[in-house]
Amino acid sequence: MASNITYDDLVNNDRFVSSAYRSLVALGETPSQNPKEIVDDFLTKKRYFENNLVTTLGVASDVKYMTSSQKNEFGAALSMVDQIPNFHEEGGAPAFDAIKDHLVSALADPTNLLGAFAGMASFGVGGAAVFGAKETAKQTTKNYLKAKMRAAIAPAILESTVTGAGSSFRNIKKQQTEIEVGNRSNIDVSEAALVGLIEGPASVLAGGALSTGLGLGIRSLDKTVGDTAAAQWLARNMLPRSAGKLFDVRIAEQHAAVAKRFNVRAQDLSRTLETTLAASVKNGEFSSIKEARNFANKILVPDKKEAQEAGFKGLNDPSVSSELRETLGNAKNFIKEIQVYAQDTPYLEKAFVNIFDANQDYARHIYEVFSVSKRAQSFEAFRDEALEDGTDVLTELLAHAKANPEWIGKTVDDLKLTKMKVDGKDRLVNQRTLTEGLNGPDGIKWADSLARKMYEPTKGRGFKLQGNLEARKAIPEFQQLIWGKNYSPSQRVLWSAAGILDSVSHLKFGADLASSLLSRNKAVKAKTQREAAAKLNAEAEAAGKSAGILESDVIRVVGSRRGKTDALVEVEPNRMTSAGAEVWMTRAEARRLEPAVSPFLNVGRWDLFGTTFSTGISRLQGTFKLGMTVYSPIAHIRNALGAGQAFVGSGAWVRAREELLGIAKMSKTERAQLIEDMQRSGITSTSVELEQMLTRLGREITEDPGRIEKIGTFGLAGTKAGKAAMKLYQGTDNVAKMVTYLSELGAEKALWKTLTDEQKFIKRQALNRGFGRGRRGEGAGERATRGRPIRQSGFQTRSAGFTDEQAIAELAAQKTLDIMPVYSRVPLILEKMAAIPVIGNFSAYPAELYRNAWNIFRLGAKEMEEGYALGNKSLIAKGGTRMVSMYGLAAAPFAAAYTINSLRGDEQRVESLREFVPEWDRYGALVINNFDPKTQTVEYSTLDYSSPYQPLTSIVAPVMQGLADGVPVEQLLEEHGLTAAKSFVSPFTDPTLVLQGGQALFNLVKGKIIGDDTYEPAQDARTLYRSALPSFVKLSADTTRAAGGMPEAIERILYPKAFGEYRQPPKDMSELGSILEKQGFNPGALKSHRINLKTSSGYAIAALNKNANAYWNNFSATLRKALSDPNVELDPQSLLQDYEEVLRVQYAAQQGLAKLHIDLKNILGKGAARKILFSRDLRGVTPSKKALYFLTADSPTTNLKRLSTNKDFWRRVARSAGKPNISAWRTELARIERKYNFKDVFEDPVED
Repeated sequence: MASNITYDDLVNNDRFVSSAYRSLVALGETPSQNPKEIVDDFLTKKRYFENNLVTTLGVASDVKYMTSSQKNEFGAALSMVDQIPNFHEEGGAPAFDAIKDHLVSALADPTNLLGAFAGMASFGVGGAAVFGAKETAKQTTKNYLKAKMRAAIAPAILESTVTGAGSSFRNIKKQQTEIEVGNRSNIDVSEAALVGLIEGPASVLAGGALSTGLGLGIRSLDKTVGDTAAAQWLARNMLPRSAGKLFDVRIAEQHAAVAKRFNVRAQDLSRTLETTLAASVKNGEFSSIKEARNFANKILVPDKKEAQEAGFKGLNDPSVSSELRETLGNAKNFIKEIQVYAQDTPYLEKAFVNIFDANQDYARHIYEVFSVSKRAQSFEAFRDEALEDGTDVLTELLAHAKANPEWIGKTVDDLKLTKMKVDGKDRLVNQRTLTEGLNGPDGIKWADSLARKMYEPTKGRGFKLQGNLEARKAIPEFQQLIWGKNYSPSQRVLWSAAGILDSVSHLKFGADLASSLLSRNKAVKAKTQREAAAKLNAEAEAAGKSAGILESDVIRVVGSRRGKTDALVEVEPNRMTSAGAEVWMTRAEARRLEPAVSPFLNVGRWDLFGTTFSTGISRLQGTFKLGMTVYSPIAHIRNALGAGQAFVGSGAWVRAREELLGIAKMSKTERAQLIEDMQRSGITSTSVELEQMLTRLGREITEDPGRIEKIGTFGLAGTKAGKAAMKLYQGTDNVAKMVTYLSELGAEKALWKTLTDEQKFIKRQALNRGFGRGRRGEGAGERATRGRPIRQSGFQTRSAGFTDEQAIAELAAQKTLDIMPVYSRVPLILEKMAAIPVIGNFSAYPAELYRNAWNIFRLGAKEMEEGYALGNKSLIAKGGTRMVSMYGLAAAPFAAAYTINSLRGDEQRVESLREFVPEWDRYGALVINNFDPKTQTVEYSTLDYSSPYQPLTSIVAPVMQGLADGVPVEQLLEEHGLTAAKSFVSPFTDPTLVLQGGQALFNLVKGKIIGDDTYEPAQDARTLYRSALPSFVKLSADTTRAAGGMPEAIERILYPKAFGEYRQPPKDMSELGSILEKQGFNPGALKSHRINLKTSSGYAIAALNKNANAYWNNFSATLRKALSDPNVELDPQSLLQDYEEVLRVQYAAQQGLAKLHIDLKNILGKGAARKILFSRDLRGVTPSKKALYFLTADSPTTNLKRLSTNKDFWRRVARSAGKPNISAWRTELARIERKYNFKDVFEDPVED
């Protein structure tokens, strides 16, 4: 259907131009006043929205903050643009602008770049062996590279998977935004899938073109897009969460740390109480667990009247063990502590202030039916027990139902009742039929059936107890009994703490954030949105900035979740007073703060396939990671080494001894307070790897694991050993951060003594302003405690400013968090991608490492600068030490390896060994542990394996290695540039463990189902084994194999390159210890890797000759057909060019083989090297003996297969009907062969 709207119509349509202008402003742009430029800018924005993931996500985020009218206007403008013709049709937009926008937006899309990069980096030889890949890539002739590119297309499945998934996701986000603005009613999954299928393979095939055009594409990005929406999206998602938002992230870290500390203590208390109650029954203090729990419930919230009548002695009862009385006392005091913390909340509604009054006992009512997947006893047992206690639940239910018919309707709705078994028969149920049944002659049977339904657990089925406090109090006693009221005092403690924290945490954080923003002039106080916009405009004008802030550009800092006006931090309705919603900021500032304050925002992950699937994928990924880290003995050694080295590399080690001695002199109470202060400040319990895994698993460290986690860890998760391993992993990280903090604290104290009073005042004021303290009620508001001093929360009352002691502690904390890896500061995008099962494994730690490295240099330079300004030599030395420490630690493994190799005379041997080791070890700090010419094996270790800076050195090492080898810069960048770049992005772009294991499992199942005889399952079995099984299982298998105890059938699959090697079982504990040491049980966690050079050579030669043999066979068949079949038109020139290419490929393969021989000779010696290459075991992959003699000579030369002398070939041609001029053809082929045969193998072939 032809369109009636043209591009010119849009330019001349004042209504559209106004809508487009306002939409661009709402999207964060600064459009021109010219109508044509407004239309062009809007069209550009739309094209980027459709083609570029960064802009798609940026627009989606901006639309979320639009008002309803802005969304409608944006949607209407998009609809009108969709009606104009395409740019190549009459009436369409200018073609050049359209082509540029589509091309550049697609080029700069990160998912396309990922696919293209993967294609470029692997160059299509992802499955080839080491030498085949390297030697082939080194060839210089254009024809050879063309052949290689043709061979590269087949293996590019993974690259297209990455891009296709990203393109599908971009399309889904685009559709979601169209729904938001009213231009679409639902998601079309098929459309998203089609986009992924089209764009995925396309970007891989375009890898070469993209690599050339990348710089041009990025430079050509439209400035209005790059400098605003796209740039802001990148800043919010790609940068560390603390980037430019120090005080905002610190406030969030402190509040999150306090809440986390309370939750962990609640978990510990709950677990202790449950254990103590069970022990009290076992010791005979109570006749049953029910009696013990009733006693505990009376302690938590005593009923004074009932207690007096029964002679209840409570915590003074001598018949109850002191352990139980102490635990219950601790539980009561703990809840009171949280009550005090909650009362110290600004703007808290009076009803909640009264509930959290610490003078009143508080414990939340909990119900078993909502908390468990299976009730502790059957319904029959519960009913009979209730009768024994004097309650007939069926009679009471029936009486209540008859007297309160509205209760029946509510119960039907709550339980989502549609049918019910009554007297053994299935009955359809609604409010009417249930009412009739309960009021009929079989009413008691209906009551029994309804009670059974009410008794069924609803955990995970979406039903939650609703209503306000008064409504909950009105729940009938029999119903509370059926639900299992207060079934577990230990869970009651847990949920009481959670209930209080949930009620106030967002409001408490939001109030302190508001105070900080007010203090830094990033927010204003106002009664209305209009007043706020006016104040913000006035402040902007006073600061010399452009104004023009509209009402719709302003939101509250804190507001009700169901309020009419948007808010950055949302709290539940009826939680806060109206005064709490009187602090306002711009939407642009709110978006900028999203990463820093994300723990208190609803920043969800990107769910490609729905919440349930994404949650499952996320938890599976977390489980696999746990198996490779927390449940790996070697990983614990590496964790300790890494944490210690991170501490040393930060430069904080200088004062470590002094501070540790100070800790030793502290009392137990002082040490406990120190640990508590660090926890509340967000320094400890922030392990990057562990917190990322727990986030994927959806739980805290003290909570019980889910089913996926238990199965995936072979039942280890949740056991005492599993919990101990997790605590040890976290504890190791905590120790390093604690010592770092103490060192920084000591340094700050020493520096503080050298400052003048004015300098101290300036530092305190900077902190006061940043945290919004000392404002005398402004911003933080009047707290519910009416000024009572409160310390239990871990924060001083915000109306007071920082003392010297507090300022020193905060400055030390800030430096510690800058130079040590903490989970709260990883880029937001890593968490948003948690449920995308395509790319990124251990991505958080490298991201933090880059941040820490930058901050170490930044802090070092800043300290030196400040030291010179103050004339403080110790501060100058501290800054210098900080930078030198990191340099030295990062370089230490390589310096050690160089020294060891030099002393042993192994320099050349190690350089040759690099050609045999896996890609991830090739540029590491290699040392040879042992080499044996007889067994043709070599054992090596990489000294940088346990270095925390390994992600950084892996980027630099390939380039440094090339420089050391004297490689010219251009060649260096060509050969090693992509290797370095790949090392940089691999933690973020490598296929996830879930994707690797899932693909392997799918292949195994598919091969079994279809019965494919050609399918080889061994590779997929190995992939599944490596990605899915916990490390302790793999470590056991590695040790069993090393000790010679693995069955041959299993070894053949899991260790193909080592299969068949004879391994002597250990004779004694000493030999067993040696085996374990080589597996990584040593102080450096350095694993000794063993390479069988004959086996590795066989794989490498096979890869080298694969292309050469394929080209030879294809050309031979083509030439024979051309010469034999008179119906085939001969093209002699083309055929001779093809033959020359066949010889070039052979030449390259023989270059690789000669280089392989030299490397073997360097490692094992001349005799052992020749023995390997002339071995019978390799005859299937090596060239002829004659060729080997030429290639292994002291001056190696080529000895290629020659078609001109192949008598059998020409005999077959002569017998054909074609009768070609055989002599002429053989002469021409021989002429070409002379250019390549018997030449110095290390000289490249001469081009005509």
